[in-house]
Amino acid sequence: NIVESIRIINKNSIKAEFRTTWVRPLLTEDDIIKIRSLVPQNATYKIQPFIAGNTLDKKLINLKLCESAVN
Repeated sequence: NIVESIRIINKNSIKAEFRTTWVRPLLTEDDIIKIRSLVPQNATYKIQPFIAGNTLDKKLINLKLCESAVN
């Protein structure tokens, strides 16, 4: 699970970059804040926009880019 992976990375001082693809119907700003709180403070955390072009879930094709980001 992701929490255990983050714990192992943090415990072993592994340099890491964490990314979240923000798909607005699936994640809220509160979700992004909670995810960020799991990432070690010394790690890089990036929020990348969802681009619907090649999504497997056709219901997501017409979504607009998530323009606001919490870093």
